[in-house]
Amino acid sequence: MFKRTQKKGQDSHRIILFTSSKIKTILSESSEPQQEQPPLTNKQAEALTQYLEGFSKELDIRSKYHEELLTTKKRERQLTETKRVVFSLRETDQTSGDALAYLKEKMDILIREKEDLALKFLSFKEQLLSDAVGDVRVLVQNLVTDIVFIDTDEWEEDLDYYRTRFLMQKEQEEDDELKDEFIPDQDRLDLEIHEETLDELVPSEELAKEKITIFLSKKHYQQLKPLTKGYNLLITKIPGEFLFEVLEIPFEELKVKLKQQEMLSFDTGKELYALKREQGILSLKTYEIIQTIRSRLLNISGSIASKKFLKNAFNELINTARNEQMPIAAKKAELVKIITRLLRIIGELKPGEN
Repeated sequence: MFKRTQKKGQDSHRIILFTSSKIKTILSESSEPQQEQPPLTNKQAEALTQYLEGFSKELDIRSKYHEELLTTKKRERQLTETKRVVFSLRETDQTSGDALAYLKEKMDILIREKEDLALKFLSFKEQLLSDAVGDVRVLVQNLVTDIVFIDTDEWEEDLDYYRTRFLMQKEQEEDDELKDEFIPDQDRLDLEIHEETLDELVPSEELAKEKITIFLSKKHYQQLKPLTKGYNLLITKIPGEFLFEVLEIPFEELKVKLKQQEMLSFDTGKELYALKREQGILSLKTYEIIQTIRSRLLNISGSIASKKFLKNAFNELINTARNEQMPIAAKKAELVKIITRLLRIIGELKPGEN
């Protein structure tokens, strides 16, 4: 074995080359990489030149096969992730549909209750302002007795589930992002695939590649230098997991596998495109439904919470009506004030309206 300190001859030139089983065979290499090799014999140099010349003619096809392997892998990974997302969106679509129907039913009940309360409050106010009113205590008592609130306690278990599911969850993607996902075009899907770097796909695969340094004469150096450039460049791009397939499969067999791989990549991309389309449609659909659900949940929760204020106001009505120290005119004015506040609580009056 020659060392760097030894003179290899003034005509000796160096080339660094990625190794493979065929390269090792040509150079009679052992399976273990070595830092330096003895100068190539004429026979070795000619055999290596012949191999790399043949490889350069196959370079385009082997490169295409490598690209199809990468594309298929990326699409398969995207397909797996998209299936997970679409499954989740389908479940959300089903759940949100059930929630929407349930909340609409409860909201309709509360709306009818509010309309009934508004009618009773306005009728009470009209009677109160009438000169024919004698005992306001009887009028107030009739009002309070006539009002029976809907029991919403039995709703709480379902409402708590929907609050947790749709109010307390992390906000979904912004509307603009959802629209960007809506019905993606095939060109953009292909662009996304090729933008991902090899290092991101297989970060540690470079370790599977071995380099050797060979020394040879000027004549053979000039022949091999341009041939090794294309060979090395291709291997640099290939993840280690694909090295054997791209480099070692016989060329005629590889051309057949390339067509098969192109078809597999196409079928995978077609399925991915269909699922991405469904993802976009479902995303927009569920986003809009969820906004409605959240609005209804807040309205229902607000209506239920307002009943506490209504009941407190009823106590004020009763206490005011029973206050013997207040003149009848002042009592009526206070009762009108309280009933106006009740109308505002149920949303019948806006601030500033009487």
